Amino acid sequence: MNRDCRKNVLHIIDSLFFYGGTPRKLLYLARNINKDKYRILVTAFQSDTIMENQFREAGAEIILLKNRKKWDILTIWDVLLIISKYKVKLVNTHFARANLYGRIAALVSRVPVIANEHGIPRSEKLVVKIMDNLLSLFTNKFICNSHTVLREVKKDIVIRKSNFEVVQNGIDASVFFETNSTNRNGLRRQLGINPDDIVIANVSGFVPNRDHKTLIRAFADIHKKFPNTRLLLIGDGRLRSELVHLAEKLGSTNSINFMGYRTDVPSILGLVDIYVDPTIIAAGFGFNVMEAMISGLPVIAASAGVPPDEIIIRDVDGILVTPHNPASLKKAIEELIRDRRKRERLGETSRKKVLEKYNAQIFARNICKIYDEVLN
Repeated sequence: MNRDCRKNVLHIIDSLFFYGGTPRKLLYLARNINKDKYRILVTAFQSDTIMENQFREAGAEIILLKNRKKWDILTIWDVLLIISKYKVKLVNTHFARANLYGRIAALVSRVPVIANEHGIPRSEKLVVKIMDNLLSLFTNKFICNSHTVLREVKKDIVIRKSNFEVVQNGIDASVFFETNSTNRNGLRRQLGINPDDIVIANVSGFVPNRDHKTLIRAFADIHKKFPNTRLLLIGDGRLRSELVHLAEKLGSTNSINFMGYRTDVPSILGLVDIYVDPTIIAAGFGFNVMEAMISGLPVIAASAGVPPDEIIIRDVDGILVTPHNPASLKKAIEELIRDRRKRERLGETSRKKVLEKYNAQIFARNICKIYDEVLN
């Protein structure tokens, strides 16, 4: 009987839902990591069966934590038991709660730990900031997903500023290429969209920093001038009723589709013409933007919502607009509606960029290098 010599790496995260960017990133890591060296374990407080099944198919193991109160210190004991039971060699944490409990448990277990930083803003709670700084003394490495995030983290982590790495996100291109070859007009018919309609889309949760209101206002004016336009809002969240009411108020109910969370986002992106991300606060490394780019879509993004020169270079592989400004957004969308050649050029350039720089294989290799360094 062959002995399994792989090293168990425990990833700790709040939730594993199919619509989250970080869970999808972890899934791509599980699929592409060197499985001869590492075995991925993922523990979370909440999950859905879609993600659980996909992780298991990728060879990872899912371990659900007791969903205690958010800052219940008994969670540390839960993690300690998992580290011991599975003989974990490395802990990798994600987001504030996991970063806190996971690092304490790793410290007690004398296991190396890596803290991942995925976006902005970080926790503003003073006690979390103090603990974050103290635990940084025992953190083997911080992995930031963009140079923008790195700068913000270094502002908060003042005790220790040495062990930082930037590993930009990677996309599993095959998922999008396979689905984008689906009959575009057939998908449009299912959604009641005409073959010659210009379809604009956004994929994100309905929360304030995503600024859907600016997009809806800009689109309402655009639709008056271009009646063959449709807007697909793929997502959900606490602002849904407000956004629906705004669409009704602007007379756009019949031209805006509130689609909720979808498991077939790659297929939906295959029928879209223009992707818009009006996010007004830098969100790390724009996972949804990257998925639009790998789908060959021209992207219009608020300049505050994406790391400058990391994902989109202005007018080279996308268009950057003034944040929270319907007029600026409207002008950019109108330009792409009128100029099909520019849509195609930007889409092809952005797809090539993601393929060459931000694919899942490169991402997994870079993570493996850090694991090798920390463990050796």
